[in-house]
Amino acid sequence: MIDCYIYGRGSTLESLAGSRRKNRQRLNWIRLAERNRIPVLAKYTNPRIAFDGESWWLSVGIQTARNLKPLRGLSFAYRKRRYTRSEGIGIDLGIKDLAVLSDATKVRNINKTRAIRRLKKKRRRLQRQVSRKYQMNKKGDRYCKTSNLIKSEKQLLRINHRLANIRQNHVHQTTTAIIKGELSS
Repeated sequence: MIDCYIYGRGSTLESLAGSRRKNRQRLNWIRLAERNRIPVLAKYTNPRIAFDGESWWLSVGIQTARNLKPLRGLSFAYRKRRYTRSEGIGIDLGIKDLAVLSDATKVRNINKTRAIRRLKKKRRRLQRQVSRKYQMNKKGDRYCKTSNLIKSEKQLLRINHRLANIRQNHVHQTTTAIIKGELSS
């Protein structure tokens, strides 16, 4: 069980480094990306720590005595619809195009853009470079990881994260545009 304490600018995790020495205490401190947005006077439950290869992520559940307002002004009571109901729309997911809507609107495939092609080419070259470095540093049946090899792997990881983020952003923007009806042929 990890004890998590959250302050205005960051949080501490007690069970990671139990030592009271100053240099060990810094291992506990995690700086929050969104300062002063998490309630300080609350009970935190179920802390989870995740590492995606580049960044550490901390997620916690919050229990408070006071009633919190829903995010972004959402209300849970029934209210009148702002938009009139319209006919449904059919979506065909494809390979050549990301999607084709029933009104003949085509959503472009993000993988065919210049930025993605350039990043994929850079990733291919870097993967070959990492593979060659592994083969060069082979000692018998084991591989010796050098600092340059570790740097190249981190660079490769950053490119993979960047590609995944660009694709995810494209899907989010597309689905939002379909829902709002902003796509035009």
